Amino acid sequence: MDQMPDEAQTAVRTVARATTGYEGTIEDVYRRHRRRSRRHAVVSGLSAVVVLLGIGVAVRQIAEPRRVSGPAAAPATSIAPPAQRLLLPMVTGTYLVPDDTTVELDGNAVAELTPTGHLVKHAFVGREKWRSVVGLPSGGLVAAGRTELTVVGADGTTVVRRKTGGGDLIGADDENAYLWRQGVLREHRLADGGQRDLVSYPEPAAVDLAGDRLALVDRVNPCQTRVLSLADGRTVGGSALPLDGCTRITAVRLSPDGLKLAVAYETRGSRRLLVEQVATGMPLVSPYRTGTNEDRSVLAWQDDATVTAVDVPEGQENQQLRPLTIRVRS
Repeated sequence: MDQMPDEAQTAVRTVARATTGYEGTIEDVYRRHRRRSRRHAVVSGLSAVVVLLGIGVAVRQIAEPRRVSGPAAAPATSIAPPAQRLLLPMVTGTYLVPDDTTVELDGNAVAELTPTGHLVKHAFVGREKWRSVVGLPSGGLVAAGRTELTVVGADGTTVVRRKTGGGDLIGADDENAYLWRQGVLREHRLADGGQRDLVSYPEPAAVDLAGDRLALVDRVNPCQTRVLSLADGRTVGGSALPLDGCTRITAVRLSPDGLKLAVAYETRGSRRLLVEQVATGMPLVSPYRTGTNEDRSVLAWQDDATVTAVDVPEGQENQQLRPLTIRVRS
């Protein structure tokens, strides 16, 4: 069975004798191969030139390191202003920030962490020390002291300063400030000081406002969120269940479109960040660990899908700020 039949052997010999062998030496083979390789290299080189011409600017930006003359140098590429500005709480200490500079905070200024990693200080304006501050997308600030409301323009000039009767500032836009006082959310018109009551609710443990929605955490259920409509006060969303492992929620921040809610909360030994879908209360991302329970969490949305969290330690030297930015899919 291992031998080829006689008829097959005869056919193979006939074909072999009729086949013309390769007329040349092995050197001829190598010579032809080198010619083909050169032609391929020329074509590939021309293609590479065309591609590099198309992306030359981007290649140069990556290949050449950016040279700066000092810590105040502007970044090489412009970044769109965030939808929400990230202002740190009134803390004291020395902080190392992502742009590799060290900034000292003495409690007499408000610090803002920019998307480029810079820490910018805004000095207090007015007779009272600010207790809460909101950054406007236009570049100005709205700040509340114990009894006074102050509006500072993007150029640092004082635009408004008036008595309000007190209250915690939880939000602001170019037309109104929103103050929480004695269980009532009040809208305060910046133009003339007119006020109206929006929602009555027991003092919350955490609260935020965006558009016509109010997110809060009550003290009875410290691990569940609730979102209310400012139009009629009804509940329009919130946590479907208490957050797993949560001991208390410390901060909430609604996305600019009001469809997502960033939640900072404590577990036993660590602080975490979660994003919920407002309508269903279901998580859109797995929890991220951000810091320890001794820190204070600050949240801000760069746009409707990108949120940044930073945990701020207080009262210690050379503390590092490590912002965490995540992109959320709807």
